[in-house]
Amino acid sequence: MSYSVTPDRTAALERMTQALEAAKKARDSGVDVHQGREFLKRSRAAFEAGNYPLAKQLADQVLEIYGKTAAVVPAGAGRSEVLARMAEALDAVKRTKRLGVDVRRAREVLKQARSAYKAGNYGTASELANETLTLCGLPRT
Repeated sequence: MSYSVTPDRTAALERMTQALEAAKKARDSGVDVHQGREFLKRSRAAFEAGNYPLAKQLADQVLEIYGKTAAVVPAGAGRSEVLARMAEALDAVKRTKRLGVDVRRAREVLKQARSAYKAGNYGTASELANETLTLCGLPRT
């Protein structure tokens, strides 16, 4: 199947790319982007069906939501920093348990951090990893 390059197709593709980048920036800043993902999926489906005006409109909605958010939300910890913090929290839980301390609550909070990380909510994951460290008697940073 070949596609002809039309102004509508080009505009839709450009807008979808901008929307995806805005959603990624928002996600990396710790914003929940679940709603935006749904709009992006619908935008892609419309694009693939050749409905370029609808694809562009849906991408515009993502930009309305996250274009401003990504610019306003202060840059939070990136994925690698959050992952490192969660590894530090896991190590703290293990060390604290070896001391004979009940770590059930800390494990529960760390499990929530993992879930937030997997969902792309890096700000929440970082906060929960810090809470885990606090529960283990270590300082938050």
